[in-house]
Amino acid sequence: MKFSRDSQLYRVVRWCVQYLAAFTGEPLHRDYDTQADLCSVVRLIVFWVPLVALVQISAVAVGVFALFVQPARLFGWHGVKVASIIYGCVAVFFIGVWIIDMIESSRKKEPRKDPEKPRMVDVALHYIAAKKSKICPLIEWGNE
Repeated sequence: MKFSRDSQLYRVVRWCVQYLAAFTGEPLHRDYDTQADLCSVVRLIVFWVPLVALVQISAVAVGVFALFVQPARLFGWHGVKVASIIYGCVAVFFIGVWIIDMIESSRKKEPRKDPEKPRMVDVALHYIAAKKSKICPLIEWGNE
C-alpha cells in the first residue's frame, strides 16, 4: 500500500508517534517515517495512543484530587478558594504562553496543498482483510 506524505493517515501516524514519544521521553524504537506495516499502524492508533491518553487522564484526576480535594479536606472551602485562585493564575500564565507559541508557529507554516485523500474506510477494510489473511501489508509513504 502506498500513501502520500500529505495524506491524513500519515499525519495521524506522525501525530501518534510524536504523542507517544513525548509521553515516554524518548523516540519510538520502530521507524514509522519510511514504512510500516498496516497492523502496527492500526495498533498504534487504536490501542497505544488511547491507553496513554487514559493513563494521562487518570494522572490528571489524581492531580485534581491532590490540588483541590485534599485542601478542602484539610482547610475547608476557604482552602479551595485560595488554591483555585493560585491555580487559576498559573493556568492563565501557561495558556497565554501556549497561545503565543501557537501564533508564532502558525506564521512559520506554509499552506498545504490538497492531495488526493484515501478514505479511512478503505484503510479499515484493508486492515480487516489483512487480519483475516494473517498477512499485514507494508505501508510506504511517498512524496506524491
